[in-house]
Amino acid sequence: MNIIKPKSIFSLLKENITFKVDTPSIEIGGLTLLESSILVSLLKILKAKYIFEFGTYFGSTTKLFSQNTMNSSKIYSIDFDMKKHEPIISKSDVENQKYLHNGIINDQYLTYLLKKKGPYKIINKKKILRKIKLLKLDSILLDVRKLKFVNKFDLIFIDGGHDYQTVMSDTKNSLLMKKKDSIVVWHDYKSKIHSDVTKFLNNFNKKKKIFHIKNTMLVFALYGKYSKIKFKNEQY
Repeated sequence: MNIIKPKSIFSLLKENITFKVDTPSIEIGGLTLLESSILVSLLKILKAKYIFEFGTYFGSTTKLFSQNTMNSSKIYSIDFDMKKHEPIISKSDVENQKYLHNGIINDQYLTYLLKKKGPYKIINKKKILRKIKLLKLDSILLDVRKLKFVNKFDLIFIDGGHDYQTVMSDTKNSLLMKKKDSIVVWHDYKSKIHSDVTKFLNNFNKKKKIFHIKNTMLVFALYGKYSKIKFKNEQY
C-alpha cells in the first residue's frame, strides 16, 4: 500500500480554500475533521459535478458534499430502505457496547441507529437537499446500467457495509460508474473492527495502485488523467 501525508493532497490545490463542515459528531460512524477536509479538497481538485456515496447513514458526508460543490452538482447517496429492513441486534449487545469490538455487530448497530434517526442531517433542509438524490436500497442490489450510472461520476465514496462481499460489490459497481477521469475513495481502512475492508483493499492494491492517507482511514484510487499525479515521499 502506498502511504502519503495529508499535505500531499492539500498541495494539489491551486489556492487555499474555505469550506463548510459540521463539527465532527460524537456519534459513532462519522468522519474526522481531517478526513472531511481531504474529501472537500478532492472535490475541489476534480471540480466534481457528479458524486456518488455508498452509505448515507445520518447524511453528514452527503451534506458535506452538497455544501462544498457547485450549484449544478448532483450527489447520489444509497442506503437501506429502513421501512423494509430490520437490524438484527440484541439489547445485550447494545447495553454491553459489543458494537465497539465486533465488526458484524457494529454494522447492525449502525443500521439500528439509522432506523431510529434516519438521515437527519439533511432531511427537511431544502437548500442542501436540492442537489441530493437518496436511493433507498441495499447497495448489493444496485443496478448500475438500469439507472444509467455507467461512466457518470467524478468522485465515488465507499462507506457503506463493511463486510468483504459488500465492499467488493460496491467497488465493482464503482468501477462501472466512475468517469474515465475520476477518483474512488474508500473509508475504514485499518479500522480496528472492520478488518474485511482492510483485507479487501490490500488485495485490490495488488491489481490497482491505491493510496492510504496517513492519520486517516481513507484510501483512494486515481483514474484517467489523475493517475498521472505524482506524490512526493509516497513511502516512508
